[in-house]
Amino acid sequence: MEGKSYKDALKHDRLFFTNEGGLSETLLNQIIVYLAKTDPPVLNNRELDMLRNPKMEKHNRSATLLDCLSRKGEESWSHFYRALKMYDLYLYQQIPSQRKTDIYVKKLKDDHLHFTNDGCISEEILLQVINELRYHEPPVLNRPEADKFLNDAHDLHLRVTDLLNALVNKGEEACGFFYAAYKELNPLGYMELPSTKKGGNAMSTFPLQLQK
Repeated sequence: MEGKSYKDALKHDRLFFTNEGGLSETLLNQIIVYLAKTDPPVLNNRELDMLRNPKMEKHNRSATLLDCLSRKGEESWSHFYRALKMYDLYLYQQIPSQRKTDIYVKKLKDDHLHFTNDGCISEEILLQVINELRYHEPPVLNRPEADKFLNDAHDLHLRVTDLLNALVNKGEEACGFFYAAYKELNPLGYMELPSTKKGGNAMSTFPLQLQK
């Protein structure tokens, strides 16, 4: 974690870890067991039993684990990243805090004028995209943000502009999920984006999946 604390890294990586394409069941279980066996244990027996609940969906287990770690401090977070690196080095190298370039932030900046000037986001597409981001687990947009972009008195151009600016401020994962939603809802429009035409189709390089 060169140049940043584990706390900052975990905030940056949270959407990656809780997305369906992030931690696999096997990897998540390996990390949980590892954290229960450290000396002293990062996870206590109560937390271990909770995280092993077979009725809890994987992305919820991932979110619960991160919530537990967020209350424990740098040493606990360092054990989490150590376990991730040990059990899946390739995935460790793909997490946002380890990657050198914010692919989707750059892509959204390249496409900003196209989205706001060419009318490629209609009212219907805007509604669908915002709902995808609002109801994702964890949410990319909270309820006040979603309501603002949908119900603001400003015209469509300004609401799209505000949405794109908010996603850039939220970072790489938020921008990535925006593109995952837009590509699914408007595949032809996605292929017409400036960043896609010049070889910026990064969707296959990062495990982003929408919640169903």
